[in-house]
Amino acid sequence: MTFGVRRAICYTERIMNKEISKQDALKFLKEKALAVISTVSTAGKPESATVIYFIDDNFNFYFVSRRNTRKFENLQLNNNVAIVAGTELIPVTVQIEGTAELITGEEGDLLITEIAKRPQIQSLYFGPFLQLKGIDFAAFKVKINWLRWLSVDPETGKEDYSQII
Repeated sequence: MTFGVRRAICYTERIMNKEISKQDALKFLKEKALAVISTVSTAGKPESATVIYFIDDNFNFYFVSRRNTRKFENLQLNNNVAIVAGTELIPVTVQIEGTAELITGEEGDLLITEIAKRPQIQSLYFGPFLQLKGIDFAAFKVKINWLRWLSVDPETGKEDYSQII
């Protein structure tokens, strides 16, 4: 058994058969660096992309995008988003719905800098990428209006859904 699988099994045992709290979901989201965000195109079609993110203690979800992307363009017309953060080794996800707001000026620049400094980001390609000069990044804040935890027991296949927000 590899270290990653052993760690995943221990994590699964901790979360299965217990009530998932808002703090459990927050801790899970803070441990991650990548999520998938879905936006709606001008044609009304869903479009998804991986983003780097940060979540604060008040469940404000922040992410970074380049301004020349479909998601940036989509959010200018429709700020509704769906987000999923999950694990690689065990079936656990946090599913989010909310509205995104573009953060501009110095506040947006500081947010991008802070996200780039996170240890979870520094260990990925995205850390140095955020520090490249001449790339027009944008920061968004998502006001979460719905959040659900899903875990699946790998031995029994039993699904556990907990609506947190």
